[in-house]
Amino acid sequence: MVKMPRMPLFKRAFMLKGLNLERFINLMQKENVPLYKVQRKDNRTLQAACCERDMAKVMQLAEEKGWRFSMGRRMGLGRVLEGIRARPGILIGAALAMAMLLVALRFVWVVRIQGAGPYQADVAAYLKENGVGPGTPIARIDAKEWENRLTLRYPRMAWFHVYVSGMTLVVDCTQGRPAPEEMPDIPGDLIASSDGIVTEIRVYAGTAAVKPGDVVRRGQVLIRGQERGRDEATVPVRARGEVLARCWHTAVVETPLLTTADMETGREMTVMQLVTPWLALPQTLEKPEYLNWNTYISLAPVGGVYFPLQRKTVTYREVSLEYALPDQQQLLRETRLAAEKKLRKAVGSYEIIDKWEDYCMIEDEKLSVSMTGEWIMDIGQDAT
Repeated sequence: MVKMPRMPLFKRAFMLKGLNLERFINLMQKENVPLYKVQRKDNRTLQAACCERDMAKVMQLAEEKGWRFSMGRRMGLGRVLEGIRARPGILIGAALAMAMLLVALRFVWVVRIQGAGPYQADVAAYLKENGVGPGTPIARIDAKEWENRLTLRYPRMAWFHVYVSGMTLVVDCTQGRPAPEEMPDIPGDLIASSDGIVTEIRVYAGTAAVKPGDVVRRGQVLIRGQERGRDEATVPVRARGEVLARCWHTAVVETPLLTTADMETGREMTVMQLVTPWLALPQTLEKPEYLNWNTYISLAPVGGVYFPLQRKTVTYREVSLEYALPDQQQLLRETRLAAEKKLRKAVGSYEIIDKWEDYCMIEDEKLSVSMTGEWIMDIGQDAT
């Protein structure tokens, strides 16, 4: 395998004019002087580049052989260093930016609270009241101490995990699941929690008030809380059992038949803003007087500045809204899909054993899709 020469970091371009330029290329090969980006500009002009340490040798050979030699600009890392020397402010800006970054890494700038549920706002307010928030030094935050403090303040939460990730303070919360309250053994009926058609009934205590095939309504007694004793007397008990029933639910979704399409008129307005992570200039952007518009935003770093400063360009283009008639078959498919999604959300984890649908036009303005699904579940619940 032929090993390719490594590209030098410091190169410089040059231009050679004269006759028989191929002889110059052959001469460089004999002298073991590698050339880069060799290009013939015309019959008497050759443009190329070489390593800066070989530049003196190339110049000497060119003058000895009668070629006219002119040196060009530096390339690669040499050009970068030359630009830095010409603009010392770049080094100062880079040093300041690095110093600001190192200082910023010693502080918390974002507080992320995860899994707090209904306590989300209260946990954030409690941290803020105790001086923990954006701008708080990381060294002042004792993660273990805060885990203990939050656990004592919110006993309903199972546990807290507090830690710092980069410049973000993360508070992971896990909500506890309270143990179900034990039902007191007092007499009571078992009633229906939903409408349905009874398919199966298992009585563990009490007397069945319905049978398979009965249509029941929500709140209707399924198992009475009473039994006959040995002496044929009625004894009150707490009804217990399982009542499986076919339940149903109808999900309705309405979609407008006419949709609005926006067309750009050609009028536009452009505003600019200088933005940093901390402030913006101007603070608020001017809005156009159009009734409707599309907004296009572009961000570009300010050239030559080693500082988190960007130029934000916002273009507002006026649009006119017109009514359009969409593809009715596509609209029907999308509406049916939305109705099915709504139905499955209402059913929850139960398996739908049967479903049917119906659709109609409402005053030629809306498409209505009704999707009904059936499933089997235990509808028995204590009346108390």
